[in-house]
Amino acid sequence: AVSFVFEIISWAVAMKGIGARKGRLGYFEAFRRSKDPSDFTELLTDSAGLLGLLFALGGVLGSHMLHAPRADGAASIGIAVVLAGTSLLLLRESKNLLIGEPAHPRIGDSIIAIARADEGVRCANGVLTFQMGPQQVVANLSAEFDDHLNADQIEQCVNRIEEKAKSENREIVALFIKPQTARTWRRRTERLKRHAGES
Repeated sequence: AVSFVFEIISWAVAMKGIGARKGRLGYFEAFRRSKDPSDFTELLTDSAGLLGLLFALGGVLGSHMLHAPRADGAASIGIAVVLAGTSLLLLRESKNLLIGEPAHPRIGDSIIAIARADEGVRCANGVLTFQMGPQQVVANLSAEFDDHLNADQIEQCVNRIEEKAKSENREIVALFIKPQTARTWRRRTERLKRHAGES
């Protein structure tokens, strides 16, 4: 009973903290979109702890009041299933960050809009983003520059895009800009999709 009281207090604190940060999203949707697993780790582990205590209570009461020792064993199996499920859910979300999942689409859209608005860019072909950590995004932009620009002018253009992109998106730690035509971009992205489909 004491364990349950402390666990429910911890769970309530975690729920309050998540509720303040999730905005209008539901809890599960906020969990899926979150780039910081620590936000929901406490809530999930506290929820698993509460379920585990309920299973333990049921097992003890069943084995003593009903004289059914199997209830205690079933409760242990139930606790193991809860812990395994929680671990797998956290593993799934954390794995994507470890291998570099795409960042939120708004970051890519912002980079494309900034590049298209720059006077030295003829065409912003596309962007690839990688979420490397809770507040760390690496982005790769493909852009075609105007033919009349020399090397120095292209460098200035790249610097303008990079500075504005980082000022509007604090998560970006590195932005790589590759000069290439739209046709080359399409050909290479199609090749990447084929390789991804084969793997």
